[in-house]
Amino acid sequence: METRPQESVKRVGLSFINGAFAVALALLFVLLLRTIAIQIAAPAKPADSPYPDTSTEEKCKNAGGAWVPVQEAKGGYAAPVAEDRTTAPQYFCQGPLAFERERDLKDEKSRQATLFVFAVGGAIAAGFGLFLKKVKALAPGMLLGSIVSFFVAVVSVWQMAPGLGQLAVIAVLFVALAVFAYVIFREKPQQPQV
Repeated sequence: METRPQESVKRVGLSFINGAFAVALALLFVLLLRTIAIQIAAPAKPADSPYPDTSTEEKCKNAGGAWVPVQEAKGGYAAPVAEDRTTAPQYFCQGPLAFERERDLKDEKSRQATLFVFAVGGAIAAGFGLFLKKVKALAPGMLLGSIVSFFVAVVSVWQMAPGLGQLAVIAVLFVALAVFAYVIFREKPQQPQV
């Protein structure tokens, strides 16, 4: 049975529209999840005030830093020790300062909220996508949205994991996506028609 060129063009056009709708639905779903995550715990805003003056011991301690001699600095630049020991040691303010710790804490809470929202949202989208498999554009959009959501959640975990933890997170993501793809795209045996 031959198809007419007009029907073939119509089928390709419908496939394109279904695919575009699925991608748009997935992007909107991810944008919705990101908005929810920001409402739960917003990331720290860029610093709009200048770095605080920490030129004296009192100002340093008020800002939450530690006033230390240059030679005792932890993990930073230490000036060479002068041969002449008659000069007074130089001091500087070692952080992190209170506002830096507060920003780091706010960013950490935001990453955790993003991880939670995207993991739960991805699971919900995957469930809807599998449940609504017969709906042409809705199921692929939800499944694509779940894949992107899981990817964002894994990136959040990857950022928080140290060293070999990052490798383990990527390996788990690879295995999970392979299993997910197998479950969704496996070929079912054709039943002979009578």
